Amino acid sequence: MVDIISVPNWTLAVLFASIAVLSLSSRDEAQILDGTQFKVGVASRHLLPTEPYDWRGAGMHALLEVIWYPAESGADAKPQRIPPVGPAIFEAAPEAKIAASPAKLPLILLSHGTGGTAQSLAWFATALASRGYIVVGVNHPGNNAMEPYTVQGFTLWWERAKDLSTVLDDILADPEFGPHVDRRRIGAAGFSLGGYTMIELAGGRTSREHYAKVCRVAPDQVSCKPPPEFTDLLAKSDALAASDPAYAKALSESGASYRDSRIRAVFAMAP
Repeated sequence: MVDIISVPNWTLAVLFASIAVLSLSSRDEAQILDGTQFKVGVASRHLLPTEPYDWRGAGMHALLEVIWYPAESGADAKPQRIPPVGPAIFEAAPEAKIAASPAKLPLILLSHGTGGTAQSLAWFATALASRGYIVVGVNHPGNNAMEPYTVQGFTLWWERAKDLSTVLDDILADPEFGPHVDRRRIGAAGFSLGGYTMIELAGGRTSREHYAKVCRVAPDQVSCKPPPEFTDLLAKSDALAASDPAYAKALSESGASYRDSRIRAVFAMAP
């Protein structure tokens, strides 16, 4: 069973309570339970999937991962800027060594909102890492602030769940972080469209037919209008579906299940 928690706000205390299903236990983790906080390390990876991958029209054919984690006590934390133009307000130590103890740590995957970046959730990730979690975020192709937006990136929402499952494969196989992951305690959290991604990972299925029906009845709903970042999205999507068989096929796969049984709990922030 997957625990699903959804909230409409960003209250940090609520966020920590929401992932209690992955709470730390066992004598090896006593230093976390007694309130000890860790220095935070941060690392990045460019993941190149070996199998054919739907890049959703993006020019960059790599998944950019950002990893926050408990670092050794001597790590030199520095302010980390939130790209592409964000302020440097969260501290982490680049490429610091991961803390030697506890030997196993819970893992949280992160999914950003429309047009965001993995680093846009640094406020959440650094707080979790300081409390003993490995946290991995990814830039979703065609729908992040680091590259041009694409029709596919803004409409093939369910592909985001595949991104996180692919990242999970990678982090578990990573020689530095993989051995530290407690595979019994893997969760995920996402904001806005990332919140929708959480529901997909938990086994929810998308019905484009129902969405279209709702919008025919009440077309003025905010969710029936194109996002402000992409005001001609609907027209471009219709045109692309008529001209690109690969895109039309991808749209037809929206109702499939993208559940990842390795993920034991998900947290949807303002989905």
